[in-house]
Amino acid sequence: MRIKLKVISGLALCAATALPLAGCWDKVELESRGIVNAISVDKDTSSGDVKVAVALPNLAEIAAKNGAKQGPVQEGRGKTLLAAIRDADGKTNQKLFLGQMKAVIFGSDALKDESIMRSAIDTLRRSEEVNRKVLLFAADDQAEDILEAKLEGNPLIGTYFTTFYKNSSVSRGSYIKQDLQGAAEALESNGACLIPKIGAGEGFICPEGADLIKNYQYVDDLTMDQTDGVLLLQNKCVGMSDTAEIDGAFASLRIKSCVKHASFALDGQGKITYNLRLDIKGDVQEQDDENRQALKEAFQKNIAARITEVAGIFSRANADGFGLGQEMYKFANDLYENRASAAGFMEELTVVPSVSVEIGSNGMISR
Repeated sequence: MRIKLKVISGLALCAATALPLAGCWDKVELESRGIVNAISVDKDTSSGDVKVAVALPNLAEIAAKNGAKQGPVQEGRGKTLLAAIRDADGKTNQKLFLGQMKAVIFGSDALKDESIMRSAIDTLRRSEEVNRKVLLFAADDQAEDILEAKLEGNPLIGTYFTTFYKNSSVSRGSYIKQDLQGAAEALESNGACLIPKIGAGEGFICPEGADLIKNYQYVDDLTMDQTDGVLLLQNKCVGMSDTAEIDGAFASLRIKSCVKHASFALDGQGKITYNLRLDIKGDVQEQDDENRQALKEAFQKNIAARITEVAGIFSRANADGFGLGQEMYKFANDLYENRASAAGFMEELTVVPSVSVEIGSNGMISR
């Protein structure tokens, strides 16, 4: 009897081990599965339909062992994102699979349509396949143009985006980054979020700032300098650069560390102020000792101005793009309960930045 039980147990173990290795775990063979790497979401302005394009790998390149390369783009249309994806699915002999999707790109017209944005984010969140960390982007025009961009080496477009953030941290510093879960949570808790904006260059994708979304509605474009202001306030600025001019000469500060001190208070008129102090340390590649103090003052002024500028944009839009409501809820709860829970608290809130810069390296100022 024990021998029989051991045999049965062994067979059960083998079956459990072999099952995940099979090519058919949900009745779809692997070779019949269209693994979507990225999708674009556009709006047909004439019909109001949602236009979807899905980026698929080039199976011929994979079969030839040339690596994963970008393949054809399959289009679909419908009144909703889900209907458009189903339409695209019906036009290919492979069942589309969204479980490996790395990026979703919204076209400018789709981004400005509240119903499309609300439905799209809700559909993606409800999908059992879609990873909650899938990256979100806003295209400067048609999102499908990004999918069809001729990138150097013809990489998978979604994979390109994931490696872009890793590489950019080495070359430039921080960029605005947004994923599905972060955008949904920010819209629910703060009523606003930022989606990084991109455009297609010659063989590469270039960042172009960010789009401010409030209650699923497009509000404004932010430049790269303005998105830097957001990252500075959020203390996500390590690796960022700032350029100062002294007597016609230029020098760049590369931020190596930043310590944030912040508090909420009421001013003399009873309005909410956010007092922010940043203690920044960085290296300057082009500078000499006699200009050190002047450079420090110039960098301090520039960085504070970036924060003040973007704070003004959020205040005029009454949009909490910084996430200050949640910060106040955690660290100044009484003030939050009394004032910040009101719909217009960002309009009355004033950000007061104070910046201290310590320069580490020496060099020559470039002219």
